[in-house]
Amino acid sequence: MSTASMHMIPRVNKNERMSDVLIFITATIQCGETPHVKRRDPEQRKQDYLQAFRAWLSQDCNADILFCENSNADLSTFRELAAAQRSGYSVRVVSFLGNSGAQEKGKGHGEIEMLQYAFVPYPS
Repeated sequence: MSTASMHMIPRVNKNERMSDVLIFITATIQCGETPHVKRRDPEQRKQDYLQAFRAWLSQDCNADILFCENSNADLSTFRELAAAQRSGYSVRVVSFLGNSGAQEKGKGHGEIEMLQYAFVPYPS
């Protein structure tokens, strides 16, 4: 498959260098009816993810960060935090609508969907 046919997740800052290490953070802010979820309130979930995202941004770990959210939530706050970080490494923030499988089959299915969205190219 050619690179031209792949979907690309844009970096927040185009001048960043790329690392050999990737921190891949998965998130579902609006979990809907996904089974076995204890914290269902979207705002509470968003705050939890923001706390974790800030912690990763503050680390001097020489790694790129990809924050991937699958309920199509507004991630403008995450993008603002990423744009303000100064590590020089790539930080990407993406949200897409892809949590319906998790609501039917469980959280693991949703995690796989996020991995596929982030790393598997679209067909030509």
